[in-house]
This record gives sequence, C-alpha cells and structure tokens, in this order.
Amino acid sequence: MIKKISGQTFIELRTRKRLEQAKYLLTSSDYSIAEICDLVGIHNLNSFYTKFKKQYHIMPSDYRKKNYLDDHFL
Repeated sequence: MIKKISGQTFIELRTRKRLEQAKYLLTSSDYSIAEICDLVGIHNLNSFYTKFKKQYHIMPSDYRKKNYLDDHFL
C-alpha cells in the first residue's frame, strides 16, 4: 500500500527520513558522525556513509563542513 501511494517501499521511506534527520544533525549539533549514525537508527557506519553519499552525492563530513561554513560565516 505504501509503495502504491508514495512510489517507494517502507524501507526506502524510512531510510530517507533517517538521512534527512542525519543531515539536520550534521549542521545543527556537535555530535560525531558515528553518534549521528546511531541516533538516526543506522547502526552500521559504512552503510550510513554509503546511503548518505548515494542520496546526497556528498560524504557526511563534507556536507557538514560545507553547510557549517555556509550557515555560520556567510
């Protein structure tokens, strides 16, 4: 039913939401990437990096650096 409505499976939707939360935490907190990974419910760091890069075409650490600079110095 979920796939019929959204075009995505439940797992795909859940992963997208987790990555959105991770993106927010990367720029709004001082948590380490490993801590963020656990906080959003992805308990394998390598899997987190792979999923984040696939979704946003940037590594989490690079995303944090770029957006921290954009938000705090411009």
